[in-house]
Amino acid sequence: MLPRMSSEGTTAHPVNTPPHSRDRRLRAWGLALLSVAGVLWIWAAVLLLTPYHVTVVSVVGGGDRKCEAPLFAEVDEAAMAKKGTALVTACAAERRWPTAVAVIGASVPVSVFGAVLYTTGALGRRLSDPAGPTRASARQLPDPTAQGGQHH
Repeated sequence: MLPRMSSEGTTAHPVNTPPHSRDRRLRAWGLALLSVAGVLWIWAAVLLLTPYHVTVVSVVGGGDRKCEAPLFAEVDEAAMAKKGTALVTACAAERRWPTAVAVIGASVPVSVFGAVLYTTGALGRRLSDPAGPTRASARQLPDPTAQGGQHH
């Protein structure tokens, strides 16, 4: 491991980063990716669960109209007769199922990769913790207060 020289000529940081720094960086990237996945899930929920407005261009009843959330919308013959074909078609065209499914699909690899990075960083930090092996070896030592097989 070669030291790197700072501008004043003194040694700054080693060229190879220490394990703690690498573990912190992995955990940070993992949290960032998990946050991105969370934003994608919120976006998908908004797309599926919130009502929205569309502009309907038709001879009768045109203008800005409210559409139901796609998850709760009824798109059958009765709904088309009640609301009108133009409104149902405009609502279906504005928010499509493939968009929400694509957002959810994109969040899956992002969340898996984020979870792997976070777990790797957390596990690496725990394994390189100097107190970790001490605690493990202390658990393996026999209890000095136990009378190990001696009966009075």
